[in-house]
Amino acid sequence: MPIDGSAAKASEQLPDMVAERWLDAIIGWHRVMERDSESPDDVDILQAYLHSFWDILNRMGKAAAPHDEWDAATYGDSPFIQSKKLGARFSLGFDLAGRFRMTSGLLKANYLRRMTDDFWRHLLEIPQFGDLSFEGNLSSSKLKCIIWKLRDEYNAAENAGEQGNRNAFIDFGSLVVTWAPTTPLIDLFDRGRSALCRLYRLNYLLYRDKYLLQKRRESRGEQPASHADARVKG
Repeated sequence: MPIDGSAAKASEQLPDMVAERWLDAIIGWHRVMERDSESPDDVDILQAYLHSFWDILNRMGKAAAPHDEWDAATYGDSPFIQSKKLGARFSLGFDLAGRFRMTSGLLKANYLRRMTDDFWRHLLEIPQFGDLSFEGNLSSSKLKCIIWKLRDEYNAAENAGEQGNRNAFIDFGSLVVTWAPTTPLIDLFDRGRSALCRLYRLNYLLYRDKYLLQKRRESRGEQPASHADARVKG
């Protein structure tokens, strides 16, 4: 499974026509957002915006996981794709400051404490391609180091689970990668693809650990662990 996009064939590069369509969709959407009144064309402009970003995300997703399949949907006006294999979602749009913004949750975050150096290496490679941050939902960590922020979010989720919140890890925060609004789209595609490859890999490693642990439990004749269990034991 390629994780850096370096093995991508020419057909996986961003064609000029696609880049132009993406740029037109972005310009159209910004004009809609800047207007004070609605227009009959707004729905068509929004659809062009969403389809353009879905196309870009799908191309990035195929580079990250050539053997996976993807569904496309929206959350509000933010387009995202969802891996059929992992269930992980990856979105691409704009933040309030006008920067390009890619987000990814960590679906099996309750397996974080079982991750090896390989997981953390992929995480720390992401800043090569964009500005990486973590937006926690459960902790109010002021630490700058993203690893410590993840640790604090994990501890907060585990504590919430001990207090009866069985959805604590479902509410786990998101990894966010941003780029300046002046980033050329060709560069953004290349950097975004490399970032998404690693974000996918992080979710894959968590998914794989859960799968392997479940198989070991089944081989020992143990009952499957609850999906919402906060603590994960080997």
